[in-house]
Amino acid sequence: MNANPNNPDFDEFKGNNAEESLNNTARINIPDEYSESNTPGRDFDPTYDPDFAPNSSQGNNYRNYNGEGSGYNRNYNQGFNPNYNPNYNPNPYNRNNMYKRKGNTGLIVAISVMSVLAAVIIITIILFATNVISPGRPHSELAASNEIQEPSQQESTTPAQQPQPQPQPQKPAEQPVSVERTMFIGNCNVSVTLRTGPAASYPEITQVPLASEVYVIEYTNSDFALVTYNGSRGYIKRNYIVSSRPQVYDYNASDVQNFVHDSILCFVNGVNTGNYDYVYRYFSGSAADQEMKSVKSIHDSVSSEEVISLNCHSATRASATQVTVIRDSVIRVTYPDGTVKDISERYKYTVDISGSAYKIIGLNEA
Repeated sequence: MNANPNNPDFDEFKGNNAEESLNNTARINIPDEYSESNTPGRDFDPTYDPDFAPNSSQGNNYRNYNGEGSGYNRNYNQGFNPNYNPNYNPNPYNRNNMYKRKGNTGLIVAISVMSVLAAVIIITIILFATNVISPGRPHSELAASNEIQEPSQQESTTPAQQPQPQPQPQKPAEQPVSVERTMFIGNCNVSVTLRTGPAASYPEITQVPLASEVYVIEYTNSDFALVTYNGSRGYIKRNYIVSSRPQVYDYNASDVQNFVHDSILCFVNGVNTGNYDYVYRYFSGSAADQEMKSVKSIHDSVSSEEVISLNCHSATRASATQVTVIRDSVIRVTYPDGTVKDISERYKYTVDISGSAYKIIGLNEA
C-alpha cells in the first residue's frame, strides 16, 4: 500500500517479507459523504492500491488486512482522512480501478452537429445559385415574378419559322427538233401506240405494227416524236423509232396453227405407243424437256388416249420472231382399272418462226 500523505497516523510500509499480511479486520467506518454512491453503510476502501498486496490472491481489501507485517500502523482504522478526494484516480488505465475514463460522446455529438450544419449551408448555397430562392424577396413577389415569366417561356417554346423553300427554276420548254425523214418501228414485240399528243396521257389513235414505216416530222421533246402513219398524224415514243427496218419474219397463220395441231396428234400417239421421236421434231429448248417428261408420265399411268376434238387457232405475232397459237381440245383417257374420262384442255403455244422450221419454245395453260 502506498503512503497516504494526508493521514498522519499512517506510516510508510517498511517490511520486506512478501508473505506477511495484515489482520486488522475491524470495519472502517467511512462517513456517507465519502462513499462511492453516498449510500450509508456501503463498504469501500478509497485508498485501495493493487500494487500494495504482495499476494494477489488476498488483495489489499481492508477486510483481509491482518496487520501482522512490519511497519503496519495498527491505528489505521481509527479514523479517516477528512481531505480524502473520492474522484482522485492515480491510475486511470488500471482495469481494476472503479473510476473509469470519460467516453468520447461529447466529441461525437460535436462532429455530428457540425456535419449537419455544413450540409444545410451547402444546400442553401445551391438553392441561391439556381434562383430557387432569392434573398430579400417575399413569397408573394416570387409568385408574381413566376406569373410574369410564363408568357416569355411560352414565346421561347414557339418553333422558329422555317425558311420558305426557294422556288425551283422552271425547266425551259424543249424546242422541237425538225427531222423530216422516213423511219421504222422497232424495239417492240408486236406494235406501238400512236397518240393525239406528246404524252402517255393522251388518247390512242391506232396501233403501229413492228417494222412498219413511219414519216418522222420532228422530235417534239425528249420522249415523243410527231409522225404520220397511213395518213394519220400523231405522236409515238421516240425509243420505238429506229432508222433501219428491223428483221421481222413473215408467217402464215394457217401453217403455224396446223403445226401445233400435228404436234398434239403426235403426243397422243406417243402416249399410246411409247414412241417419243416426235418431241425434238416439234419442240425446242426447255419446252422439249417439258413435253418429254409429260408424255412419258402419262404413258406409264393410263391405258390409252383418244382425241375427241382439237382446234388450234388465234395465231398472233408475239415479236419479230415469235407467234402464239391457242389450242382447245378434248382428250378421252382410259385408265388401267377400266375407268374412262374425257379431259378438256386449253393451252397457249409460242412458236419460233425465225428458223428454217417452226419450233414450239413455250407451252402454258391459257
